[in-house]
Amino acid sequence: MPQILTKSMVLGSDSIFHFNRFFDTAEQIANKNFNYFQANYGFQQAGRIITPLYGPFVSYLMGLLLMLLGSWLKFQLAVDLLILVTAAYGVYSLSKRLHSNQDFAIISGILFMTSISITGWVLNQHFTSFGLVLIPYILKYAVDFLDDTNKVNIIGLGISMALLIQTHFLSVIFTTIALLFLFIIGFISSTKKIALLVRVFAAALLAFILTLNVWGGLFEVYSGNHLLSTWPTMNIDAAAIKLSFQSETETQLGIVLSVLFLAQIIYTIIHFKQTSKNN
Repeated sequence: MPQILTKSMVLGSDSIFHFNRFFDTAEQIANKNFNYFQANYGFQQAGRIITPLYGPFVSYLMGLLLMLLGSWLKFQLAVDLLILVTAAYGVYSLSKRLHSNQDFAIISGILFMTSISITGWVLNQHFTSFGLVLIPYILKYAVDFLDDTNKVNIIGLGISMALLIQTHFLSVIFTTIALLFLFIIGFISSTKKIALLVRVFAAALLAFILTLNVWGGLFEVYSGNHLLSTWPTMNIDAAAIKLSFQSETETQLGIVLSVLFLAQIIYTIIHFKQTSKNN
């Protein structure tokens, strides 16, 4: 469904779903009538089970923001700005952690902020953007896996991962795969393997404790209910993001990012021996 401009608000394909769940939590807070499992205000008061299965902490955070602002237009503008700034600063911060120069860090942040993966929320309210903006903050701590000084930040890694789990579960899968690769590389080359293992386990335990509501909600719902699965993607290839030399879309990386991606691969191959583990 294309986005629709309605009284200065941009309503895209996922707007009805997410705005309904934010409205529900906003009404719960405003009326002090909390129901963690049922949506008794949004979704036409149908009692659908949404919040415990889809980013519960952020659902209530967005509901609180909506209640305080008191306007859908103000809410959309505030959240759009929050997503864009968070995305830009996250990649900027990660680039600085990798010792990139100032100009490169700024350009990287701008490119990420303006990519279709992030503007997908602004244009179509695709909630994947909420998860993606948090990934650079986690990777910034995960880079420490490659540092043999054993300075993995348990608190930073644990809290940032917990926040992602409380936001968008699919992004957790992508991030976990990235963390696993970084951990394996760091563990193989580390001279302090036990210390690294202990600190990573401690961060994982912290993230687990901070997301007990997520795991408890999933267990409660799936252990006693017969739920319909989501509609499967019949052609996964058609929905995948590909390199392209056309305009950037949800399934095409676009000429700018495609050229930068290929240039980075070529540069890494040519300078492989001079490239450090975290670059």
